[in-house]
Amino acid sequence: MTDSDTIPGKVQVSVDPRPWRADPDAATMGTLMQYDPRPRLRSHARGGLTVAFTRFIVDAGIDVNDLLDDAFTDARRRPGWTELSAVRGPITDRTAGSTRQIGTYLDSSGDRYFSATRHVLYQRANVVSLLDCSGWTASEDDRERSALTEMVESAWFED
Repeated sequence: MTDSDTIPGKVQVSVDPRPWRADPDAATMGTLMQYDPRPRLRSHARGGLTVAFTRFIVDAGIDVNDLLDDAFTDARRRPGWTELSAVRGPITDRTAGSTRQIGTYLDSSGDRYFSATRHVLYQRANVVSLLDCSGWTASEDDRERSALTEMVESAWFED
């Protein structure tokens, strides 16, 4: 979904507006939200944050949490992937499960990127919503990496 007006609720993420700016063309890239580094901050010169939101219908008896079984697979296929953390979150009264994965990888030119990704499932009856928030940066500064991870972890859906 790329139009927040079609979502039965509100997707939010806490983004620091000093180093990051919202990209008004997020929908044309197939995402609900996209944040890019402000050009004047060199340490954020290469990176970004995306928020994607998907809704789908499931049959009765489907264990929605099973959808997260392969959540860590894509990142682990990246060249030079070094995993720093991979956590599967529990089912709660608000969610049908979640994941968080943090690591580094090499891009096609050999530059190392830090990556943080979070998937959260929400289920109401047979309607399931998947919130996917991913951030990446070429910065090697631990404070910037930590701030990016906090932004990714702040993404939530309120229905």
